[in-house]
Amino acid sequence: VFDPYVNTALITGQHAYMIYDVVMALDKELRPQPQMAESVSASTDGLVYTIRLRPGLTFHDGSPVVGADVAASLDRWSKRDSNGQTMRSLDLQIATPDPATVTLTLREKWGLVLDSLAHAGTYASFVMRAKDLGAEATTPVSGYVGSGPYKFVESELVPGSRMVYARNA
Repeated sequence: VFDPYVNTALITGQHAYMIYDVVMALDKELRPQPQMAESVSASTDGLVYTIRLRPGLTFHDGSPVVGADVAASLDRWSKRDSNGQTMRSLDLQIATPDPATVTLTLREKWGLVLDSLAHAGTYASFVMRAKDLGAEATTPVSGYVGSGPYKFVESELVPGSRMVYARNA
């Protein structure tokens, strides 16, 4: 199982970082920075976070990355990641006001929203195609089409022996 939300083995995480991109990432000083996002802003009361996607993002199959993909991916992430679960306990609402925007709304202010979206390791904020996600966060994805630096060449997989990746132009 190559789904980083179903199988948390190190090799699965490495696979995920090769084929998927993330919403936010940490810079060399461990500060959250936009990755797939063009910008991220918080409302003055700290309850609403607006993520504006970079223009031109595409998945490996050429389809555009849109807010619905990010929203579905973050919803799935929030069910598995402990900080995402904390956000859910604060009544996390994820919306897509337009195809390039995702909003996260909480009932009360919580200072770790951006850090949570940017953290590396298990349960990073990987963005997957919404159509590949199962109904449950524990159901493996139905395909491995990402938007990251490499494409997974599933036809050349030899379990326990070889995984092949091609550079994403």
